[in-house]
Amino acid sequence: MEKSKMDIFECPFFKYGEILMKNRVFLVILQHKALLEFS
Repeated sequence: MEKSKMDIFECPFFKYGEILMKNRVFLVILQHKALLEFS
């Protein structure tokens, strides 16, 4: 049971999803800065 839980967190797909979430936050911040500058 414990082993399968670790496999889920070590799964490359899970790490890829985590990276996507961080990039999404970064893109939102960039969009906000761009809107403030152009407005």
